[in-house]
Amino acid sequence: MRFLKLFITILLIGSQHFVFAQDTKKHRSEIVIETRVHYGVVLPFYDAIKYLVYDNAYGFELLAVFPTYGRDYWDKLFRYPRTGFGYSAWNLGNREVFGRAHALYGFFNPKLISLKEKFTLNYLISFGISYLTKPFDIERNYLNRAIGSHANVYFRIGIDSRIRLFSRYEVVAEAGFSHFSNGKYKSPNYGLNALTASLGINYHFGDLKQPVLDPDLPLLTKRIHQSVIYSAGTKVYDNILGIRYFVSSLTYDFDWSWKHKRLLGLGADLFYDESISEALAVDGIKNTNKLNRFRFGIHGSHTLQYRKLMLSLQLGYYLYSKYTDLTLVYSRIALKYLLNDHYVVNLALKSHLAKADFIEWGIGYHW
Repeated sequence: MRFLKLFITILLIGSQHFVFAQDTKKHRSEIVIETRVHYGVVLPFYDAIKYLVYDNAYGFELLAVFPTYGRDYWDKLFRYPRTGFGYSAWNLGNREVFGRAHALYGFFNPKLISLKEKFTLNYLISFGISYLTKPFDIERNYLNRAIGSHANVYFRIGIDSRIRLFSRYEVVAEAGFSHFSNGKYKSPNYGLNALTASLGINYHFGDLKQPVLDPDLPLLTKRIHQSVIYSAGTKVYDNILGIRYFVSSLTYDFDWSWKHKRLLGLGADLFYDESISEALAVDGIKNTNKLNRFRFGIHGSHTLQYRKLMLSLQLGYYLYSKYTDLTLVYSRIALKYLLNDHYVVNLALKSHLAKADFIEWGIGYHW
């Protein structure tokens, strides 16, 4: 159910451009169909799964791409990005143990360099859900210590370039990093990672002569932004028992609009994590004080905003934490959507270095 909610959120966010294009006669939506093939290496960050990787990573990708033409100043700020949806299928180093991975996701693809539309260099952010065909199973697949669930989060960042060969065809080359993880929703959850390069081709359907608009940028009058967000979720500790624990967080963010599309911020986090009781018990510490389940930390953040969608990267440090075996440093990648001037929904993945901690589902107040 949680991953269904995630998929619905991605559909709503990614369809903003498409829906608008259907509501106006001046800018009929152009659609680009793109295919790519991937090849690269699996990156096993943990010794527990390193010995299982004996093959390279390879995959196939199919994308539905929607170019933008400046319907508002956000398109201009990001140099008329492409957005859309994608599907990819992957082999991740050991088909017998890890099986295959299938991913559905939305993506954001802004330009870095553009040479009269004959050549563009772009960066790529993809986020969605994935399905792994062979997760860990104590009886049937006990060797797979990478991922313990069929349903997982999928995330990819990369750099790509396009060369226009003919009026409707482009060749695409890309290199990027892909991550598959369930956010510790189910154990085990070391995750699977791949560094791959891809080569592809696309075809443009629709009107190729749509004018590119040059909207005026509004004055940046509001530079200070604040928000309070409450999030909750569940997680398991690193064992095969599968006991699920309640976790939650209360976050305060203070952000300064450096530019229209970029915010720099500081914040504070109060975490409640019932799994800490089991973690301390494993270390031989009798934990009868429920206050030990709380953690308090501060973080710095960088946020990229596109219309009502905000992508935040945060790096934090625990000022108080009874459990310190992993690290006192934590990080987040958070996807926020502004429902209106004051209310925001939040989806975040909290981690300790490269190890996922839990997925946060939240709602908050923004001012």
